[in-house]
Amino acid sequence: MIRTTESRRLRDCHENYGCSLILNLAVVSFASEQTPVASSCKPTFAPAEYSRGVPWTFVDQGLASIPRLYPKHVLLATRRADQLGPVTFSLLVYREDAARPDTTIEGMAVEGDTDNPKAWRFFARCSADSLAEGLVTTLEGITKLKSH
Repeated sequence: MIRTTESRRLRDCHENYGCSLILNLAVVSFASEQTPVASSCKPTFAPAEYSRGVPWTFVDQGLASIPRLYPKHVLLATRRADQLGPVTFSLLVYREDAARPDTTIEGMAVEGDTDNPKAWRFFARCSADSLAEGLVTTLEGITKLKSH
C-alpha cells in the first residue's frame, strides 16, 4: 500500500517534473513490500568532472558493465539523457541479483551554461520498501543542483 505522503510526492513529481519512470518503479517496489516500515535510502551527490559525454556515457558504460559485474542482475529503469528543469541527468536503477531485494539508484547530472557546466554523480542503495521514496528523493535532489 502506498503511504499518503509518498503517493502525494509521486503525484507532485509526475505533475511538476514528468517523472513517469518512478510511477512504474513504485508499482514494483510496493508489490514486493512486506512490512509497513520503510528504511531510508537517501541519495548522496558528489561533484564529478565534466566532459562532453556526461551524463549519457555513464548509462552507456553501465549497460555494458552491469551484466559482466552482476550476471544475475535485474535492470529496472534507465534514463540516458533526461531533463528536470535546467539539469540534464542519466539514471540506472537495478538489482545486482534478482533474488535480493536491495536496489541501486545511480547516475550523473549536469547543470550550467556551456562555458561553465558543473557535473555531479549520485548514488543510493534502497530496500524494496523504500525504492519509491528513494527515487523521489533522488529526483528532487537533481532539481536542486546549482552550478553557482
